[in-house]
Amino acid sequence: MRSPQPASVWSRLEPLLGKVQKPARYIGCEDGAMTPRHAPGKVSWLLAYPDTYEIGLPNQGLQILFELLNERDDSVAERTYAPWNDLEALMRERGVPLFSVDTHRAAGDFDLLAFGLAAELVYTNVINMIDLAGVPIHAARRDESHPLVVLGGHCAFNPEPLADFVDLVVLGEGEEVVGEITEVVRDWKASGRTPGSRGTPNSRIARRPPGRSTRRISPQATTGCWTLRMPKATVTAIPSPSPIRMAADTLTVIDSTPAMPSMPSVRERAQRPSAPKLRNQ
Repeated sequence: MRSPQPASVWSRLEPLLGKVQKPARYIGCEDGAMTPRHAPGKVSWLLAYPDTYEIGLPNQGLQILFELLNERDDSVAERTYAPWNDLEALMRERGVPLFSVDTHRAAGDFDLLAFGLAAELVYTNVINMIDLAGVPIHAARRDESHPLVVLGGHCAFNPEPLADFVDLVVLGEGEEVVGEITEVVRDWKASGRTPGSRGTPNSRIARRPPGRSTRRISPQATTGCWTLRMPKATVTAIPSPSPIRMAADTLTVIDSTPAMPSMPSVRERAQRPSAPKLRNQ
């Protein structure tokens, strides 16, 4: 059962941080970071980057979605990243689940666990993070108490390798689609998330009428595939129960200051001037 008042895992996490490298990866509290405000009527998103904090934080796609979702009255978003091997081993040993870096809530207490895929090499990290969250790895084994697992990003255009592990795949830009998903999940929550209704938001999201930001997707009765109807082509997608949504390209300008990393990020290291060579080199 889902807890009506999700609790922070910080009291269980803090004693572990002195035993790992780079504990700044997990504490949050960055300069410029906003404080997400949860409420019973809000749809909660956990935006997950399936790699370490210093690699994932500079990702502008997740930063934009984080900003947009927290500006809405009916949604709230937090962030999570893949823990390094040292902390993961301690978390599994002590029974600490995957958590958000903003308020350190357990991943399983969110309505949606949304992964942004930037490379095929992180596919195994996605499955590992789902398991670390305490969520059944296979979508078919989840029920109404588990978050919906969503994939997006530019490496989600071939979702077949992860089809058995996710509930929903978004192809294309997510700035406006996340609003449509929020509306569907909000209505599902308001209905009480009754037993057997887990497939309701998936089918409603995939069958929503085409709007300004999306193109209609229709199921093929003969094959069970989902077909993406684009202006000049029809592309048959994965033969799996995971609905796919095609989003049109959009341009979003975020006029705010993003969170500053608690430690040097990959992008910062890449922008630093190279070290001078030694005389003997």
